[in-house]
This record gives sequence, structure tokens and C-alpha cells, in this order.
Amino acid sequence: NKVGLVAEGAVDAILHILSRHHHQASIDTRASAALAITSLAMVDVNKAIIGRHPGAMPGLVRLLSSGSPRGKKDAAIALYSLCMLPDNRRRAVSAGVVSVL
Repeated sequence: NKVGLVAEGAVDAILHILSRHHHQASIDTRASAALAITSLAMVDVNKAIIGRHPGAMPGLVRLLSSGSPRGKKDAAIALYSLCMLPDNRRRAVSAGVVSVL
């Protein structure tokens, strides 16, 4: 249940992998984290919860900017999904997505 996973704090763990402080995460692991965010964001209520997380947009923008080809693709898809909400679009712009594109 995707809503239950988010409610139980899965987003924190997933976004920790995308954080700049998580030095042990491989590029493939970060790409998988972005893919997990995309999956969770298929539920509209999760888009808002994920988007409000302080590490979501910066982590995805960093991966889009400097990830592997797969990581960049997964980050772009996650950002696309999250940016269906106007508030998340503003957060993505604030995180620097425009300069990366």
C-alpha cells in the first residue's frame, strides 16, 4: 500500500539515500531511490507529502544534474510526476531544476 508506506516514513529513508550527506549510496542506489519516489508519487496525496519533504526536490535535482544516465532519467521522471502539483513545481524551481534543464 503506497499510502501506508509514506505514512510509515518510507519517504525519509528513501530520500536519505538521495541526500548529499549519504556518501555510501552508489549511483545505482540513488537511481533506484528516484524510481521508488516515482512509484510512491503515483498516488496524489503522496505527491504533496513527498514534495514537502525538505530533501526531495534538492536530491532529485542533484541526481538529474550529476547522476548516471539511468539516474538522470529516473530523477526526471520523479520530478515530472511530483511537479503535477503547482506547489511542487515551485519547490523544484527553487531547488534549481531550471538551470539543470
